[in-house]
Amino acid sequence: MAFSFDKLTTKSQEAISAAQSLAVKAENPEFTPVHLLAALLEERDGSVQAILKQGGKAFVLHIGSREFINRLHDMYKAVEGDHLPSGRGMRAIFADAGFSAIELDESDAHYYFSAIKQGGAS
Repeated sequence: MAFSFDKLTTKSQEAISAAQSLAVKAENPEFTPVHLLAALLEERDGSVQAILKQGGKAFVLHIGSREFINRLHDMYKAVEGDHLPSGRGMRAIFADAGFSAIELDESDAHYYFSAIKQGGAS
């Protein structure tokens, strides 16, 4: 079944367009779910902002390295190309979206990321 952009809600179309713009701005050849997350986090009146109020916490936890998770994702069509960005990329995405207390710990055995939302809706 083919994907039909015009079947999406207006808000969904806006979020995808914003994600594509972020990817282009970052000179990425494709946009990924990380770009979509960043676009949703930047919406001042969007649903993500309502959920992640001041003091809200974001976590990414995996029992494998970032490289392992990225290779694993490429093995399955549903998440193919859905890669965890570099530590620097994750920090930048979340800092730009108003998160602080950003922690990242990666090894061959795990990937741990956390951040706390500052400001925003209350």
